[in-house]
Amino acid sequence: MERCHVHSSHFVGCINSSGLLLYHLKVSLFKDPKKKFDYINANEIRWYKRVFFFIGLTIACAINMYGYGRFTELDLMFFVRLFLSIAFATLISYVATLILQYYYPTKLNFKLRKLRYSPRINPKNGHKMRLLSEDEIFFLLTMMCGWMNRQAM
Repeated sequence: MERCHVHSSHFVGCINSSGLLLYHLKVSLFKDPKKKFDYINANEIRWYKRVFFFIGLTIACAINMYGYGRFTELDLMFFVRLFLSIAFATLISYVATLILQYYYPTKLNFKLRKLRYSPRINPKNGHKMRLLSEDEIFFLLTMMCGWMNRQAM
C-alpha cells in the first residue's frame, strides 16, 4: 500500500514537470518576438502559479505517505499527517503566490525588456533592423505630421 502513495507523489511531480516543460515549449514555438512578448506577458505568472500549486500538492502527497505502513488505522496519527500535509501544501502555495505576485513581476519585466529590445530582422530583405532613439522617433513623427499637413492643404 505504501508504494501506491509513492507513485501518487511521483505522478503529481511528473505533472508539475510536464506542465513547466509544456509552457517553455509553447513559448519557444513563437517565432515572432511580439507574439512571444504578448504570450509571456499574459500567461507566465499564471503558469508558474499552477506549477507551484502542483509542487504543494506533491509535498502534501509525500508528507501523507510518511509512516503509512505503521499507521494504517484511522486514529490520531492519520489526522496529524492529514493536517501537516494540508498545512505544508497551503504554506508552499501561499508563499509562492506572494513571491509571484510581488517579487517576480520585476524579474519578468527584465525578461520582457530583453525580448522587447532584441534586434529584429526585416522580413523583406533579411537585414537586421536597429531600434530608433527617442530623438529619431520624434524627428520622424514631426516629418510625417508636416507631410500630412501639406497633403491635407
